Amino acid sequence: GTVDMQLAGQAPGEMYMMPEGMRYCHGRFKAQDKPKPEPNLALAVERLQEGFKFVGLVEEYELSVCLFHTMFGGECLGVEFHNMRPGHYQEGDIYEKRKKTLADLPDDIDQTLYDIAKKRFWADVKRHRIGRQSCKERCRGVRGVFDEAKDSYDDATPSSMVNMFRTGTEDKSEYDWPNRWVMDED
Repeated sequence: GTVDMQLAGQAPGEMYMMPEGMRYCHGRFKAQDKPKPEPNLALAVERLQEGFKFVGLVEEYELSVCLFHTMFGGECLGVEFHNMRPGHYQEGDIYEKRKKTLADLPDDIDQTLYDIAKKRFWADVKRHRIGRQSCKERCRGVRGVFDEAKDSYDDATPSSMVNMFRTGTEDKSEYDWPNRWVMDED
């Protein structure tokens, strides 16, 4: 419910995110020892549906950037598709312990918000007729991002994602193509 509480204005940052035995929140909004209030899901859903002009998805990053430019204009720039913060944050025992701890924390409330955001994203993609080919044209000044073969991006990894909100009539390569970059979930 952390994301829900942020959208509903009940908690700044990750104020109530406290996996057992760990404290992730530091600085101005330290983790709280007091009980977490009930998230206001209705308000969070209302704000998500009516308060955002644009919703993008990290795991659909290229399509999100293309959708943004289609909706609001402006030129696609190569820098928008580069990893601006590369690092090696996924190494060692501490990372593995934190990853397991977070994976074991079910959050049905935030999952509900994510599902609504995902549905909204794919509705906007459909309404604006976004796909690999239209994005290749929209972002023609950026090489390699919407191509089926590796081009200027040597680190590209094929995607295995299948989208649950597609109608089934679209060409799969419009949303998932060979050598497409994907979010590393580890």
